[in-house]
Amino acid sequence: MPVDFIRIKDTGEQKLVYRTVEVMEEDAERYLEYSEIIELIFDTKNGNRDISIIRQMLRKLITQSRYDKDTLLFLIDNQWILKFALKIDVHSLLSNPNFVPSTCVIAYPYDAFISDKYRRIYLGPKQIPVWERKECEWITDVIEWLVLDETESIEEKAEVMSLSQYASTRFVLKNNPWILMLLSNQSRAKLMQTTKIPSEKIEAYVGYERENGQCYLLKDYIDVPLEISREYTNFNYDLSKMFKSKDESLDVLLIDYCYHHSKEFCSQDQKNYLRQNMWVLDLVKPETRDRILHLLGLDEIRVKKKMLTFGPKNNSQLLYSKQLSINSADYEQYRELNSKLFSLFSGVAKGEPFDEEKACEFIMSDERVLTLWPWLMEYVTDPNLRLKLIENDKHKRK
Repeated sequence: MPVDFIRIKDTGEQKLVYRTVEVMEEDAERYLEYSEIIELIFDTKNGNRDISIIRQMLRKLITQSRYDKDTLLFLIDNQWILKFALKIDVHSLLSNPNFVPSTCVIAYPYDAFISDKYRRIYLGPKQIPVWERKECEWITDVIEWLVLDETESIEEKAEVMSLSQYASTRFVLKNNPWILMLLSNQSRAKLMQTTKIPSEKIEAYVGYERENGQCYLLKDYIDVPLEISREYTNFNYDLSKMFKSKDESLDVLLIDYCYHHSKEFCSQDQKNYLRQNMWVLDLVKPETRDRILHLLGLDEIRVKKKMLTFGPKNNSQLLYSKQLSINSADYEQYRELNSKLFSLFSGVAKGEPFDEEKACEFIMSDERVLTLWPWLMEYVTDPNLRLKLIENDKHKRK
């Protein structure tokens, strides 16, 4: 019994694939007739059958199935042939209430992560009609090539596809617009214009900058595929609420957001826009960052770097050098804090008095200071300054 129609890569020859099918004895004759119809549609005995002829024959069968039960039953029992029909004809068949489509569940890409060192694709279950299986497998192969292949950048590969395989590029990107968000905004806007994919400019958070111990969020307009622009607008609205919340800390709110978009909580909605906005993790504590990376499925990027600093040893009043393990993504920020710590104690080594006021300012400048060097509080003995630190801590907790 024919179960597929393929083209051999090396020779370009087209052929039907046969498989032994067990049927009830009373159905044997019917299935023999099916074989004859399929062989007629994909007639390979007289050379390669033109796809336009195959589509014409399938259109006739679909039209005939509206009033002929036997033809409808043939299409129901051999749904794989519909992958060669025009989509408009398939939609016509699906509108027939007597046609019952067969479905299957496949692992299909729904998100990806790309950095300088790591590339990963996330697969999730997707229920599709059986005739779309081969097409979805091909799309998956294209997405894996775009994301995982390190020969060229994803921007270069997408541009090559847009020039040499325009129709297929538009098809893949139009049906998987999230891929476009892996590109730089300039490349994304250019590609959407080239492939005529509808887009929209939205205002989004794009990063942050620190100045005088304060963190300022940066906004800009980015180009987003129209189909998912609302999702990105909603994400930025959620971020805005988290940044402005006075009831819960950003750490708690981000973990809660990630949890509700993770496979541990929701099998249907695993799309997490933080994967394209990893800068947000610079604003939370290291332990929070690690938890979020786990929920994002990115445990492997928690690379540690060693930082030389100092601190008391065994409750001693003396300070000794020691090493700290720091997430590589946070290293530069911690290195800057470490430099300030060294500067704070540089005068002490020369016999100068310890500047408690500067120490107080340093502690209040960043909550991570006491996370790394909790012993620093012992060096602030002035009652007024200690009260100032306590009030500052209460204000942050609010």
